[in-house]
Amino acid sequence: MRRRWTIWIAVSLCALLLMGYSTGQKAQEYEVKGSQYQEKETQYAENALEYQEKDAQYEEKALQYQEKAAQYEEQAKQDKPDSTCFSNFHSGLSRGAVYSVSGTAYLVEDDEHAILADTDVQENVSLSITGSITIPDGEADLYLISSDSERTCILPGEALRETPELSETLELEPGTHQIILKGSDSVVDFRLELTSEHIERISFQ
Repeated sequence: MRRRWTIWIAVSLCALLLMGYSTGQKAQEYEVKGSQYQEKETQYAENALEYQEKDAQYEEKALQYQEKAAQYEEQAKQDKPDSTCFSNFHSGLSRGAVYSVSGTAYLVEDDEHAILADTDVQENVSLSITGSITIPDGEADLYLISSDSERTCILPGEALRETPELSETLELEPGTHQIILKGSDSVVDFRLELTSEHIERISFQ
C-alpha cells in the first residue's frame, strides 16, 4: 500500500512538473509573439510616416504642375497672334482649270482676313468646292462674302467637325466674291479645290 502511494505521488509530481514546463513554454511563446507584434506595429508606424511624407511630396509636386500649367496657359495666350495669319499657304490655278488652296489658318475674333479665294465673276456661274477642313483648336465657319457685303455661311463649324470632307456648290452672280474662314482663337487646316464648267468666267486674284 505504501508503495502504491509512493508511485502515485511520483506520478503526480511528474504531471505537475510537465504542466509547469508546458505552461512556461507557452508563456515564452506568447512573449516571443508579443515581441513580434510590437516589431510589426513599429514597422507599420514607420511605414505610415513614410507614406505621409510621400503624400506631402506628391501634393507639393501636384501644386508645382498646376503652377506650370497656369504658366503655359498664360504663355500660350501671349503667343497668340494679334491678327489672322497663315502658314504653309499655297494657292494657284492649274492647267486642269482647278484652283487649289491649302495651308493652316490662325484665326482671331472678328477678323475676316482669312481669305481662301478672292474671285471676280463676269457672268452667272456655278462654283464647286471640294476637299477638307479640319479644326484642331477652337471653332471656325466657312463663309462667302459677296460684292454687296452680304455674308453667307457655306458650312458651320459644327458640320465641319462632324465631316471634315466637304463638297459644296455655290451659285455666283457677277461681281467680286471672297471665300473666307471666320472664327475665334482657332487653328484650321484646309485643303480645297475650286472648279467650274465655266472657269473662264472667273478670275482668281
